Amino acid sequence: MAYNLQEEITKAPLPTPEHMLGKGSMMPFNSSNSGGRKLMFGVNLEQRLPLIDPDVPLVSTGFEYQFGTHSSSYVTSDRDYRVLAIIPKYRNWPRCHEFYVVVNEEERILSYIEHCSYKHLTENYGYLTSFRGLTDIRVGQEIKKGEVISKSAAFDDYDNRMDGRNLLVLYNSSEQTMEDGIIISESAAKKLASPLVHTVKIVINDNDIPLNLYGTRENYKVFPDIGETIKDSILMGYRREKKEESLYSQSYDRLMKLSLSDEKIKCSGKVVDINIYSNDPTKLSGAYFGQIQYYWNEQLEFARKLEESIAPYLQDDYRMTYELEKLHYKCSGMLSGRQFFNERVFSNLNIDITVIEEIPVLTGDKLTNRYGGKGVVSEVRPDHLMPQTYMGETFDALANMCGVCGRENGGQLFELSVTAVGKALIEYWSEESIDCGECFNMYLKYLEIVAPSHYEEVSTLFADKSDDVIAEFIGSMIVDGNINVAINPVSENMDIDKVAALYEAFPWIEQQHIVVPLPDSNGNIQYIPSHRPVVVGYVYYYRLKQYAKEKFSVTSLSATNIRNENSRNKASKNYKALYPRTPIRFGVA
Repeated sequence: MAYNLQEEITKAPLPTPEHMLGKGSMMPFNSSNSGGRKLMFGVNLEQRLPLIDPDVPLVSTGFEYQFGTHSSSYVTSDRDYRVLAIIPKYRNWPRCHEFYVVVNEEERILSYIEHCSYKHLTENYGYLTSFRGLTDIRVGQEIKKGEVISKSAAFDDYDNRMDGRNLLVLYNSSEQTMEDGIIISESAAKKLASPLVHTVKIVINDNDIPLNLYGTRENYKVFPDIGETIKDSILMGYRREKKEESLYSQSYDRLMKLSLSDEKIKCSGKVVDINIYSNDPTKLSGAYFGQIQYYWNEQLEFARKLEESIAPYLQDDYRMTYELEKLHYKCSGMLSGRQFFNERVFSNLNIDITVIEEIPVLTGDKLTNRYGGKGVVSEVRPDHLMPQTYMGETFDALANMCGVCGRENGGQLFELSVTAVGKALIEYWSEESIDCGECFNMYLKYLEIVAPSHYEEVSTLFADKSDDVIAEFIGSMIVDGNINVAINPVSENMDIDKVAALYEAFPWIEQQHIVVPLPDSNGNIQYIPSHRPVVVGYVYYYRLKQYAKEKFSVTSLSATNIRNENSRNKASKNYKALYPRTPIRFGVA
């Protein structure tokens, strides 16, 4: 018998239109956008880069929470546990990397919870973590099943998912915004900064001398400590020992400076983690290895404390989880002097240094809104060269007004209009002497038009609240500078009539004239009022993985192959050079 889809849908109807959406439930005003742009939005969601300082979208759908809490970056406890020990990997930096050894008495299981300030995924991609949930946990306390034990920095205190930034956007038509071009300000470029995670692997041979690039005569220091920033893009340097040159090359002053023949490890950012692997720890007692020996001894101390915390339970026939077994095996190997293997047996010393590099948005990077409106940053302008509102606010981004019509993704204009009215309401409350009760009634009217379901929840929540509570709530919105609203992506779609209703409800809100920086005949910048008023509001933007730095390549003199082409160079991948040195060919030879 043929399968009748319509009949099956009739048998089990969906509770709400939102239930037919997948990732599309995170697109506000879903019905206002073309099918092609909806598909592109789904793809863009998988390609977004985590941000260092994201914020919650002013217009959300409520489904950000569901998607966020089901991601791998949101981890909850699988059992009820009691904390046996809290062991920092390095005692001087306890919050950077520490382990909570835990036990479940009922099932007689030992496990651990790892808190690390970062998570490395693949290549240079990763994210920063938030550990607010366990910062107050002490030894002996309970961790309940389902309690959040780790999450990325893309969640706020209320577990709202944050993947982008609300940018003050102006839609215009200019040469730099043609096709997919987006102009952003320098401050917006910093708002959209992302972390890159570099794991730098350094092999030190027996005849290599680490250079004292970060120390003094009294304190020999070969690389930045955890939490310190790399200087001049040189993470570490080492020099091949030559006995005949030792009087010159190994003097105090020469060991603090790089020579042309020295090996240089090049990287930018801040050091967040260090791992030492040594098959012969006795060699770390030399004059050049004091800092490295410190980190090695800290690792041994960590291993001893882990062993001490679980040994009594292992004697009492408690079993370890698989992850704890791996950690226990590694720690017991360090304490017993078991040889390390890193692809092959090495003679002495390997150092893994993890570096977080913060990269702002640069020309050539890609951004997207939540409506499939992907674009390339054509220019990063100084803030004083960006248009400004009448209140002196600098626009974060300039986008092409024609792209909305061609792409049929009008949802972004509805987001702009909704946030513009919310922004104007906040400014009105701040400037005028209005009773908090009247402000609250305006807020309810705003919600009633934009998001009826949100209106019903707020009305019910504040039905029995005192005037002081309402005043505090209004005050918090004024401090934030805008109104957050949650809409159902399909059943509460916006249209022109609802936008008109907003302006009818608040007739003092109008489009605004802005000022535009233009050079005069002498080249001096002057701010000229715009001929036409515009809508001043926010649009939520993501940053995509296709960032310009990964495609940048530079060369001066480099090896060529038999066809007189530049040969492939791995110096950048091995952190021997800051940039790839194989130039990119354009066109066909």
